[in-house]
Amino acid sequence: MLYINAGIARAIEATPASVSDEDFRDMMLVNALSPVRTAEILRDFVVSGGTIAIMTSELGSIADAQDGWQLYAASKAALNMLMKKYASRHGADGHALLLVAPGWVRTEMGGRDAALSIEESIPLVVDTVEANRGRPGLRYVDRFNKKLAW
Repeated sequence: MLYINAGIARAIEATPASVSDEDFRDMMLVNALSPVRTAEILRDFVVSGGTIAIMTSELGSIADAQDGWQLYAASKAALNMLMKKYASRHGADGHALLLVAPGWVRTEMGGRDAALSIEESIPLVVDTVEANRGRPGLRYVDRFNKKLAW
């Protein structure tokens, strides 16, 4: 089992016209490139039939895109695409590949108004990862193991 959790949110209210290059670059590096790079580097330590899971967000869904957090959402959509490409290159590994969205959680990034506590979200994330153990292929799911639209 390899579970990768990396995410930052910068310039939440910014648009492509107003965001600084540095803030956008930092989000893309931390939220999209680094998790998949980590999976690439460590994948040989995960046995065939094992699981590689990465924390993503419902905001990474292009099909269900709504207003708000647009640049963060773009970084999570990029993560999802990079994992799609990873899965196509490494499908023979036999790994369960998961992109897991934990919901809006009260963390430093999620803020005090978030709907879920860590204690409410993470046990469901663990259950979702466990439910997918031994099931090769890539899935984009929420904390209830419900399939999310790409």
